[in-house]
Amino acid sequence: MSDGLVERMVRRRVGLDVLRRLRRLVDAERAQEADNARLARQLAWGIAVLPRPKRLAVAALYAFARRVDDIADDPTLDADARARGLEGCRAGVAALPDVPPDDAVLVALADAVERYPI
Repeated sequence: MSDGLVERMVRRRVGLDVLRRLRRLVDAERAQEADNARLARQLAWGIAVLPRPKRLAVAALYAFARRVDDIADDPTLDADARARGLEGCRAGVAALPDVPPDDAVLVALADAVERYPI
């Protein structure tokens, strides 16, 4: 066999391995998305049956968690910008219940913290 033929065969084999791994990854992600959707439906029902004040408190916690997650996962932010954003979130929590009135998420979180032992 020529070196070129062996190299092409190796590349094809590596390519097939990569494609198989990629397929397993896509299948795993789809399974995770389906599981997440199922859990979200269960969580939504669980939250829906709470009394309104508790439902609002859970919504405030969720909104704050989304804010933190969005900062941590934002691909447009470099590490320093992420650190500053997350530090701002930490400082906001540390300042509870004294929060800026124009930050609806922190206002709702402050209310939740005052009502419940969070």
